[in-house]
Amino acid sequence: MSCKCKAAGEVGCDGKVSTNTSESSSGGGCCGNKGTDGGCCKDQPKVDLTVLNSGQQMELIQAMIQEHSIMLFIKGTPQAPACRFTRQLLHNLYDNHIVKFKTFDVLQAGGAIDETGKLPSHEYGWRAVIKEVSKWGTFPQVFVNKEIIGG
Repeated sequence: MSCKCKAAGEVGCDGKVSTNTSESSSGGGCCGNKGTDGGCCKDQPKVDLTVLNSGQQMELIQAMIQEHSIMLFIKGTPQAPACRFTRQLLHNLYDNHIVKFKTFDVLQAGGAIDETGKLPSHEYGWRAVIKEVSKWGTFPQVFVNKEIIGG
């Protein structure tokens, strides 16, 4: 059976929200979300990343850091970096033949919903929670083997 990675926010067979994010290298695999027949789960609900509370966001971020040996929190995507620092980081990785890493776009919509039910601006969404987890104030942020090494 054909197998594709779950996107971040998709619920796997175990009922947990996937932490799979953009990957620089192509490749298959179920990223741990295999069904009983060896294929990936089908027809699972997708979790809307824009409506997670800050505790859920923090849990997802920490799980990504734990699961991926190189985890990048960047502005934009590897295919379309949204700032010069992210672009330079990606060039440095590619120039050194480091092509297996995961990324998370900190500019994507969302964040914890406030008391009024409104979504926060980017600065108070994903970026604020990631900064709280890492204790690092700027982006991009690079984690290698679960440790932040800078940006």
